Amino acid sequence: MTAQLLSPTALRALMFAWWTATFGVGVYAGYKIAYYAVDSSSWGAIGLLVVVPFWVAVAAASITIPAFLTALLYRTLFKGSLPGARTVMVAALLYAVGVGVGYSITPMLGLEYRYREPVVLEARGTMTLSLDGLAAYSARSDAFANCGSTPDGDAVSVVSATAVGMIDGLDVDASIAGIGLEFPSVGIGGVPTADSKLVGWSGPASLVELTQSGREGRVTFVGAALDNNGARGPAPGYLPTTLSGTLTWTCAEWIVPVVTFGPGPSP
Repeated sequence: MTAQLLSPTALRALMFAWWTATFGVGVYAGYKIAYYAVDSSSWGAIGLLVVVPFWVAVAAASITIPAFLTALLYRTLFKGSLPGARTVMVAALLYAVGVGVGYSITPMLGLEYRYREPVVLEARGTMTLSLDGLAAYSARSDAFANCGSTPDGDAVSVVSATAVGMIDGLDVDASIAGIGLEFPSVGIGGVPTADSKLVGWSGPASLVELTQSGREGRVTFVGAALDNNGARGPAPGYLPTTLSGTLTWTCAEWIVPVVTFGPGPSP
């Protein structure tokens, strides 16, 4: 049994199996190189700097080590020699052909890395904001708003408007983010201070009522805190440190964007 396994025929079969494996490794190396070659970003360049030397080392190991072991076994057991140079040349040629095949079929089969930004749908909408206990504020009913979906989803995630009302003739903007979460975040702002800087309030919504995956909604908020850090300057004295109120919105049908693919950062 041992003699059959180590016979010249068996060793030649082993050599052909090695050649086949070398070709397969070459195909996979070509695929990996093509995967990063289409990426024009720095990620693609870094990937190539790592992938190409790695597969050169794999090629050297997969070609030379089996060739050496096969020739050594043949010489030791049968006092003969295999045409070593020709064997290595065939393995190297098969590896190179495999790389070319893998590199060529990767884009043909759509296997190369193509980065796609997450799709965020947009829609037009309306928003109304009422504030409690702020006499200087006057609301605008159904102010124009922008709606955005969750990434790669069709549920409403954020709604914002730039002119939902006025305080002493100055526009007030409002937004709500994280719609669908337990406590969405409400933001109120856009009121210039005496030095033309801005103030704003933000805080979680305490009561959320949603319909149609957030396309229509109503939230109330209590104690939205004044954002009055040093970078924004002091707020006018008549503005409260906290705000409470109600925010409602509606969103129209999504404007579906065209999805495009292109080179991008590796995962």
